[in-house]
Amino acid sequence: MSTTRGAYFFQQLDKSSLSYVSIFGLQADAKLVGRQYSWLGSILYLAQLVMQPLAAFLLVKLPTGKVIGTAIFLWGSSLAIMAACTDFKSLLGLRFVLGSFEVSCGCTECTWTAC
Repeated sequence: MSTTRGAYFFQQLDKSSLSYVSIFGLQADAKLVGRQYSWLGSILYLAQLVMQPLAAFLLVKLPTGKVIGTAIFLWGSSLAIMAACTDFKSLLGLRFVLGSFEVSCGCTECTWTAC
């Protein structure tokens, strides 16, 4: 349980870090215009909304530890790959992927905390 709690902490930290990177020039480096910066923050929650049923299904049908371990590994890999993104399309796509992997950790943490 402590592993998922630590992963959940880092995922929440990642969500809040988007506001900090704007200070360091993300909008200029990625050539973001208009509402593109807002979409980078919103797409994460849209991915969580879309992927919630699939994550719940996988957590019920497959061994929870393996699903969570895989999701944490893939989330970390996606986060590392995001360092190579240089434009809006790649950032948006990887933020969607991050939200997709975050949803299974969020579901598990809420379930384990409630029990």
